Amino acid sequence: MSTEFDKLKKRFKGKSVRPKSEVSVESYLFKQVRRAGFRAVKFEDPSYDGGPDRIILGPGAFVMFVETKTDVGKLSPNQKGYIKELRSQGYEVQIIRTRTEVDLLVDYLRFVRASRDLGL
Repeated sequence: MSTEFDKLKKRFKGKSVRPKSEVSVESYLFKQVRRAGFRAVKFEDPSYDGGPDRIILGPGAFVMFVETKTDVGKLSPNQKGYIKELRSQGYEVQIIRTRTEVDLLVDYLRFVRASRDLGL
C-alpha cells in the first residue's frame, strides 16, 4: 500500500543529513511530531517481539505506527512480520531512517491535521 508520504520519501531519497544512530532519529521524531501537535507514544508489545518503536496519535482518531532505523539498519524477520500484520489490518506503518524523512512525515501530519480540520 503506497501512500502520499511514501511518494514524498522516494522523491527526497538521498537528500539528508545522516544521523549517527537510531536513537537520534527516534529522538528527533518525538520532538518534531510533538511540535506539530501530535503524540509520538513509545510502543512496546510485551506479548510479541518486533513491534514498531512509536505510535503517532492525532486528531480524528489518527493512528500511524513508526519504526526508526539508521540509513543502513535492517528490519528483523519479527519486525517485518509485525509490520505486515499491522498493514493487513489497515494501519499505516512507516519506516523512518533520516531526519529528512522525519521532516517529511511532520509535513504529512500537518496536512492530515489541516484536512481533518477542514472536514475533508
